[in-house]
Amino acid sequence: MTEEQKASWGKVAGAVGGGVIAEKLSEDMDNDALRAAAILAGAAAGAYIGDQFAKVLSRRDQEKLFAAQQQAAGTGQRVTFSGDDGVTGQVSVLDDQPVSREEKTVKLKVLKQKVEQTPPLSLIGAPYSPKSVTNVRSGPGTDYKIVSQLAGNQSVQVIGEALPDKKWYLISQLPDGTAGGYVYRPLMSPSNQPVSYAQASTESVSEVKVQASSVCKTVRQEVTTADGTITEDLRVCQQGDGTWKLV
Repeated sequence: MTEEQKASWGKVAGAVGGGVIAEKLSEDMDNDALRAAAILAGAAAGAYIGDQFAKVLSRRDQEKLFAAQQQAAGTGQRVTFSGDDGVTGQVSVLDDQPVSREEKTVKLKVLKQKVEQTPPLSLIGAPYSPKSVTNVRSGPGTDYKIVSQLAGNQSVQVIGEALPDKKWYLISQLPDGTAGGYVYRPLMSPSNQPVSYAQASTESVSEVKVQASSVCKTVRQEVTTADGTITEDLRVCQQGDGTWKLV
């Protein structure tokens, strides 16, 4: 890819909505897990790709940076990656910067046949997994029907926990963050494994507005190329689809 092509890619990414960019970023992913991570990072990609990184990173390396940013913000752990032509990078959460929480209305996509209720949420945006086979229900309670099951140690994206009792997690198993049901919180634990994304669903999807409590953090992105190191501190906040987006 020439320097002109890289710059053009950055301009397109900065101007087009996240969903479109996510699909373009995913054309030549190395594996399904990384592809899904890039799709989840799509909305954030449209906010920051271009000025800092389009001049120095190939498209594949941009994908890896997006995935690293999402994982670091969600888990609080430093995430590193290695790219093409000796490129290396890392993303970490800055502990000395304030973590804030804001109340807002977010848009959330749900599978109509699998999600009956959408109560207020405390957003999480991180991978979790159960220790054993676990039921997924259409609402935050055992009175709701079982819509699917998770296998033991199967990582899924936790969008948030249902308020006010915080006993149930709303989860997604689709790359675009569409919600597919609720899992009982005590059965789930944070996971360091890639999210086990399903293939794109053919089920009907609806978009709802949900009151949510969202966390904002500051992350530091560092990318080293043959020409030197670029460092940028960015403020990211949780979104209704489970992603973290620049603000």
